[in-house]
Amino acid sequence: MARKGSIWNRPLSTLGRGERIRLVLIVLSPVILVFAGIAVFVVVQIRNAVPAQLVKALGPACRGEPVPVAADATGSAPRRIIVLDGAGHVIGTGGTNSWTNEVAQWRATKVENAALVACVDREDVLIETCTYTGGTGVKRYADHAHVRVMAARTGEQVDVFDLSADPANCSEKIGAASAIDLHGSLNFATLSARLATYATP
Repeated sequence: MARKGSIWNRPLSTLGRGERIRLVLIVLSPVILVFAGIAVFVVVQIRNAVPAQLVKALGPACRGEPVPVAADATGSAPRRIIVLDGAGHVIGTGGTNSWTNEVAQWRATKVENAALVACVDREDVLIETCTYTGGTGVKRYADHAHVRVMAARTGEQVDVFDLSADPANCSEKIGAASAIDLHGSLNFATLSARLATYATP
């Protein structure tokens, strides 16, 4: 409840200049805070995003084509890396929600400091079908990533490796909730740890 005589109980015309300013600030403060939060979020996302021109310039390395202005992969550490899909595009769902834009100490920030390109082909691999009475089947898919590490400047393959994450096991008995196909989920931290060995061998 507002205190008697407070700015909330008095007509606007009776308020002094200072009281009016205070009233406006109180009313608008939630809106200001919301917009400030949105602004900070947008700035962080933009800062974390890999510039489109960087992806475009380094994408050819995934196709075995040289990028002459890139850093030397045989140079001293740290060797910066960018993560792209197998065709040389942003990997993931696009925008900042992708492996290309994940923050890592080894991530390249410009073409000139990108020595390596990790070209990642991800796919769901069927590893098992669990069958139940009545003929119902639940498929288990591993999240598999085939990674080619390419020297950006020359387009030559430096190394190749595979990563995989298995799904949960099938339930002993099937119900409405368990009659759904199971998928593994390979997280970026696993890839990051592996790529860090190329950045600082």
